[in-house]
Formats: sequence, structure tokens, C-alpha cells
Amino acid sequence: MRHALLALARPFTILVPFALLAPLALLASPAAAQDAAANVDAEKGAAAMEQMAETLSDPERQQQIVSTLTVLSEVMLDMPLAPLLEPLNRAASEATGEEPREIDPDMTLRSAAPNAEELPQQIEQRLPEAMNQLAAMSDSFAAFLPALVAMGEQLKDRLPIDRLQTN
Repeated sequence: MRHALLALARPFTILVPFALLAPLALLASPAAAQDAAANVDAEKGAAAMEQMAETLSDPERQQQIVSTLTVLSEVMLDMPLAPLLEPLNRAASEATGEEPREIDPDMTLRSAAPNAEELPQQIEQRLPEAMNQLAAMSDSFAAFLPALVAMGEQLKDRLPIDRLQTN
């Protein structure tokens, strides 16, 4: 069984990296390089990243977001799932020709997922650290932004953009 699963997964080990690199290939095109170099202001981008890092690492703002998401998660845990699942169930039934499954009209995420009860506590415990990590990454991106702009300028100067553009 394990070998069959590995055989099924093998194409994905090849396709996923290409799928992740495809947007970078599009950005490396001459026209995109010209647009990026023309439209990106490194100072404004760095300032925006710094502002985002400040916001993400602010303990007061973190607490506001944690409180909001904790309440939202509690509400979502108790939302009835039947209105969402019934149309999906009908569509699956029509597609497969099988009888639709019975859906409990009182089912909620809390009752359907065994660990769902932990979500609000996980948000409270983990979200501030995740926000701090995002803030640290935004600082890194801000520091890297001038290099990206310079790369765009080099691509613009080195690639024959005028021959590749269509009117």
C-alpha cells in the first residue's frame, strides 16, 4: 500500500516545484522586469514593510487581533454546517449517481471535528508568536527590496524588451 501511495505522489514531487517556480518565471520575463523596475519604489516599499512589521509586533495590536480571532473562532465552531454541506452533498450525489448521504442538521464544526475545541486556545497561545515571526520576515523583505529593484533594472538593461513586446 505504501508503495502505491508513493507512486501516486511521485508526479507531485516534480510538478509542485515547477508550480511554485512558475510565478518567478513570469516575473523574470522582460516585460515584467520593465514594469517592476518602473513601478517599484524601494523606499516606499521598505517604509510599508517597516510599518507592517511595527503593526505585527505591537503587543496591543496583537492582543486586539487575538481577541477578535478567538471570538470569531468560537462563533464559527458553533455554526451549523448543514447549509454548507447539503449543496455539496447533492452535487456529489449527482456526479457519482449515488444516493446523497444524510447530513445531521445540527452538526457544527465543534461536533464534527474532535480537536476543534482547541482552536480558540491555540489562537491565543500561538498567534502572537506567529505575528512576531511575520514581522521579522517583513523586515528581511524590506532589506531585500532594493536588491530586487536593482535586479529588475539589470534585467531591463540586458534583455531585448522592445523586440519581445507586442502591440
